Amino acid sequence: MTAPSDTVVRATMLRLAHLDRHGIISQVLARTGSFDALARLLTVDDPSTALAHLSDLEGRQAVEKLRRSFVSTGRWEAGAADLETMTRHDARLIASDSPEYPARLKDLGADAPIALWMTGPGHLAEAVEKSVTVTGSRASTEYGNYVAEELAHGLVRSDTAVVSSTSFGIDTAAMRGALMTTDSGGELPRALAVLPQGLDIIYPQGNASLQHQISRRGMLVTEAAPGTRPTRTMFLRRSRILAALSEASVIVEAGRRSGALNVAAQAHELGRVVGAVPGPTTSAASAGTHLLIKQRTAMLVTNADDALAAIDR
Repeated sequence: MTAPSDTVVRATMLRLAHLDRHGIISQVLARTGSFDALARLLTVDDPSTALAHLSDLEGRQAVEKLRRSFVSTGRWEAGAADLETMTRHDARLIASDSPEYPARLKDLGADAPIALWMTGPGHLAEAVEKSVTVTGSRASTEYGNYVAEELAHGLVRSDTAVVSSTSFGIDTAAMRGALMTTDSGGELPRALAVLPQGLDIIYPQGNASLQHQISRRGMLVTEAAPGTRPTRTMFLRRSRILAALSEASVIVEAGRRSGALNVAAQAHELGRVVGAVPGPTTSAASAGTHLLIKQRTAMLVTNADDALAAIDR
């Protein structure tokens, strides 16, 4: 059999990573930084040789399960098929050993994405070098949407990328605000959406137009293989990327149980700046942001200047 290309190997590993409950792929990459070591682990007759320097892995049984998944998903053909699908969507693969892979993601350690599919012009690592994640509740208010849009608009006008998603509510408002300014100048895209699904999947359907606009004028990024539908697990895993990609995360609105609080918690754990926008004391949509400010997890942010001052200090 012809040896697979480097890109096919990486695409295959990214698909397998979602089946790898024991984290073998991430552990091998964390220790060796080598996709070649992973390829040997899956293809040699006796994997013990490939694991000789990885004695603390969860065991041969976990490795054998991963090897069976490799076979059942079509070996290297799975990665080749993903690459073909993504090429049709003008997407490319950025592996963790690529110069285009954002360095901040490596702060996640073994939990960092081993690769990302992305679409859009520009260099990903350069695009997020100066960036702020703006996110919040899907059940947003008119006030929250206005603040998110103005905040994102102001950040992009200050040559700062806005990282968010295509979820309804605050994230939609943030992306619209970023896109308002994206065409006004500058070579790098400034609107970047992190998705919990494959790039060939539109979600939510009501934001199909927004996703299309970002793919042309900004960047769409995901660790999900083509055909992957959004699940609760994928939403949770997206949170860590939102938290890690940027210098700061600003939560515009969030109820006490909002998923946006996961982004704030992970950003805080990573040592990132966390900001929160205050709202009416009577608004349940601001209960989570008020809590972040009260606990001193987040600094108070009212506009783009506040967010910029936080990352520039």
